[in-house]
Amino acid sequence: MPANESLSYYRPPIVGFSVHSPFIQDDPTVSSNLLTLGHRYEISIRLEEEHLLPHPFPTDCANYDELWRQNNKTGSRSQEVCQNKCLDSFNDRCWEYVLADALSENNDGHTQDYSSCKKMDLEEIPSCEMNCKANCL
Repeated sequence: MPANESLSYYRPPIVGFSVHSPFIQDDPTVSSNLLTLGHRYEISIRLEEEHLLPHPFPTDCANYDELWRQNNKTGSRSQEVCQNKCLDSFNDRCWEYVLADALSENNDGHTQDYSSCKKMDLEEIPSCEMNCKANCL
């Protein structure tokens, strides 16, 4: 192989992919599937729609498109976007907490007071996400 075509890697290269709705911004670092070098893959994708019924039926879904139009084209357009909005203020205010938590083996050793972030992480975000109903469509 000619030297100009040779590459040296610290780690073997990887390929990541994710399948998602075109209406949802995807973060491949969070929701990707990794393909391993030297393996052969066969991937089949089938587009499906599941229609759920709103309250009083047990599915108790939300028609996000209709709500979006009623709210002057503002707000969430899917359950996933609603759940991501629950994380927005946490990510803006508490990115240092997330980083410290990821880098520290002993979570009690943080030098800063992250109690408000910890409360958001353990209480407020799960509560907010529970209010994000499944899509009717």
